[in-house]
Amino acid sequence: MKTHTTTQILDYTNARLKDWYNEVKDYGVNGGAVAFLYKGKIVIDYSENGVNGRFHLNHYEGEAIDYVFNVWSEDANLENDKVA
Repeated sequence: MKTHTTTQILDYTNARLKDWYNEVKDYGVNGGAVAFLYKGKIVIDYSENGVNGRFHLNHYEGEAIDYVFNVWSEDANLENDKVA
C-alpha cells in the first residue's frame, strides 16, 4: 500500500468534502466542511443547515487515502459533534 503524506490526505479529504456537500444540496442539506491538522489529529469542521460540528480522528497514518473521508462519512453525527 502506498504511504501518503498528511498534506495529500488533507487535500484529498477536502476535495471529497467539497464534492459531498455539492451533491447533498439536492437533498436539502446546505453545508460545507474543511479538514485540517491540529495537535497531530485530523479535525473536520463541518456545518449542515446552520448547525456546526467538529469531528476528530486520531489515527490516519498508514491508511488508504480515502480513509479519513470514509470514517467521517460513516461516524460523524451532528448531535454528538455539535459545537456552539
